[in-house]
Amino acid sequence: MHVFPVQLPPGAPDQNLVLVRSARVLTMSSPWGTIDHGGVLVTLGQKSYPVVKKIGRAADLAARHDVPIIDCHKAWLIPGLINGHTHLELSHLAGQPDAHKGFTAWAESLFALMQAPAREEAIAHALSQLYQTGTVLAADMGGHNAPLVASIMERDSLVDVLFMIQRMGFAKPKDESLRPYAFARDLVDRYLPGGRFAYAGHALYSTHPRILQLTKAWCEEHNLPFALHLAESLDEVELMRDGTGPLAAVLGKSGLLPSWFVPSGMTPVACAHKLGLLGPTTLAVHCVHVNDRDVELLASTGTSVCLCPRSNVYIGVGTPPVASMRQAGIRLCLGTDGLSSNNDLDLAREMDAVLNVDPGLDLEGVLRMATRNAAAILGVDAQYGTIEPGKRACLAMLERE
Repeated sequence: MHVFPVQLPPGAPDQNLVLVRSARVLTMSSPWGTIDHGGVLVTLGQKSYPVVKKIGRAADLAARHDVPIIDCHKAWLIPGLINGHTHLELSHLAGQPDAHKGFTAWAESLFALMQAPAREEAIAHALSQLYQTGTVLAADMGGHNAPLVASIMERDSLVDVLFMIQRMGFAKPKDESLRPYAFARDLVDRYLPGGRFAYAGHALYSTHPRILQLTKAWCEEHNLPFALHLAESLDEVELMRDGTGPLAAVLGKSGLLPSWFVPSGMTPVACAHKLGLLGPTTLAVHCVHVNDRDVELLASTGTSVCLCPRSNVYIGVGTPPVASMRQAGIRLCLGTDGLSSNNDLDLAREMDAVLNVDPGLDLEGVLRMATRNAAAILGVDAQYGTIEPGKRACLAMLERE
């Protein structure tokens, strides 16, 4: 499948409405459902974003409103896509880390490459690629280059960003408060009031357990999602459960694994549950290597999962059990991960990948992951995720091969 943005014209005093019509409108909204030969009447903001004014059959809307028409022809009109997980500041490393050799080999090569500074043109190109493939918002797990991403996004991009700043390191917190990162203070001032800034845990194997707990508590206090990488690879499973395996060897040799580390004897999901990190506000990213008990824990705690299937193949860690998680009632969304672990940021290709591994999933179900589910998980459903009157008119066209 292919997804493209609907490019709306700028607003003007004498032309502030436009009708977008298509063969089918998939609103992804329970009250409105799917509208054949549908249309969306959009108010074009002169100083603000376009807003959905009305939806219905295109012929009825055209009869009542003499306005310009954007015709999507046979394409289906859908809400703009939401990328649940990416790393924009690593865009300059596209194609460079070791691929298909497993997680530890990839992570070792990535760490060495990360010494090179981020490049503005690479981030701008990544944001453009998101927009050109129908993505309207991306949850970006970043670090000290997040201010650079923000400046490019504000200047050039038509894509909104939810900044998730990763907490990393095994240093024990000095007190029971989450100390702010100095580089992120301006981001907090600008984006936290609108729900576009959150702290995130990096992973169990890279962040002090108490820091992860404090980060989750901070997110809950601010009514924000708490994200962390979880159960991405067998290397991670071996490290957390047994203290062995390639990742344990590399972290131990480099001195990054603290002396106090003791393997838990549990899977990463079970370990996260014991630490109190799972729950309705938690977004666990990847969850490739989960057993039946892990799936039960994720489901019973209301934890959401972001699937990044093409990234998992790119690195060589396997394929997540999509059908098992879906059938357990786990709320799923989709992410591309970054260009350091994927060939592109095209979310439609992630949808194709998920459909290929879960025969019981239909098109509307996978679209729900990339729109309505993602918006609810990330707390942006007041503006994104469905086509409804009063919401942002972030519209995309779906073409099926």
